[in-house]
Amino acid sequence: MKIEQLVKTFVDDSKFFLKEAKSHSNNYPLSLRFIKATIICSWCALEGWLNCITYGFGTSLSNRQIELHEKAFLLEKKLKFNNGVWEIDKVDNFQKTENKILFLLKRFGPHDIEKGGKLWFNFKKIEKIRNGLVHAKTGKLDIRDLTINNAELAIKTIIEIMKILNKNIFKSELRI
Repeated sequence: MKIEQLVKTFVDDSKFFLKEAKSHSNNYPLSLRFIKATIICSWCALEGWLNCITYGFGTSLSNRQIELHEKAFLLEKKLKFNNGVWEIDKVDNFQKTENKILFLLKRFGPHDIEKGGKLWFNFKKIEKIRNGLVHAKTGKLDIRDLTINNAELAIKTIIEIMKILNKNIFKSELRI
């Protein structure tokens, strides 16, 4: 399956779950299931897309096109100093979604997402909710954040970020 199809599947699933959450809004326990699914599927769309893009650049760009530390970042590998030479290690060094977005904005296009702006604020809000769901041990999930409005915000924010990055990097519209 191509990444565009995978992303579209996650976005379509998110929209389906949001519709279900809205249709069961009078039954919060049931609606909550669909709200969580909306947020997680939205985040999967973004993360899958970012991982595909960063890995693709990491494996296809030559050493003349990107620095070694950039390549290591894109491939999510550690750098090591071996016999007087820097090289990419086999050890994983996973990057935060936020850092991947910022790297792609800085390296491959104009800065259309300001860290103090509304879109970035919304991204951080959805990230916090997602992290609370996925990393429940942190105890940072506030059940009051699991709302239909935030589920809808997740879809809109994720799509907008992917569209901005796609336009900056590939100079084309992302069709999802």
